[in-house]
Amino acid sequence: MIQLGELASPDGAQHVDLGMARHTLEILIVLEDKTRGNLTGEEERVLHHVVNDLRGRYAAKLGK
Repeated sequence: MIQLGELASPDGAQHVDLGMARHTLEILIVLEDKTRGNLTGEEERVLHHVVNDLRGRYAAKLGK
């Protein structure tokens, strides 16, 4: 959310860094794939929700 400019960073600055946002999203997608079947149902739901939410917000920033 910070990299998408939707939240201020701890130092109070607010800026968009789509390259880092994409990188973070890709890491979360890999984490979701690698942990599939090894998390509790609640953990899987939370991770899936976070990935989908961030994916949608990222796409919106790109204008897609």
